[in-house]
Amino acid sequence: MTLVALAACGGSSGTGKCGSAPSPAIESTTPVAQLTPMQGGELCDWSACILGGYGAHYACGGDTTVYAEPDQATCVSSMANATCTATIADFTGCLDAIAGDPCALLTSSACTVILQCATPN
Repeated sequence: MTLVALAACGGSSGTGKCGSAPSPAIESTTPVAQLTPMQGGELCDWSACILGGYGAHYACGGDTTVYAEPDQATCVSSMANATCTATIADFTGCLDAIAGDPCALLTSSACTVILQCATPN
């Protein structure tokens, strides 16, 4: 079974408390790996809200599952991957590209960098 975590990704598109909330107010060129804990929490909560919440699992066919981090603390700590080169623009671009279809994380070119960050080294 393949499991892929996307920081804070979960649920169905736009069904969180926020509806279509604006992106976090973090400079788009900021590397995700260099976020402060507060910024990481903001990014995690935003993406969880947009995509439906923490802890969701998506069966993507075959033995592949895309799953969300279970909570904000786990999400924030997963962003500390020092080898991750993704920026805030990469992260928000990926979420925009997969909105409504979290399994698209596995195939969307907009998510390539994010997927590399989420995959254990």
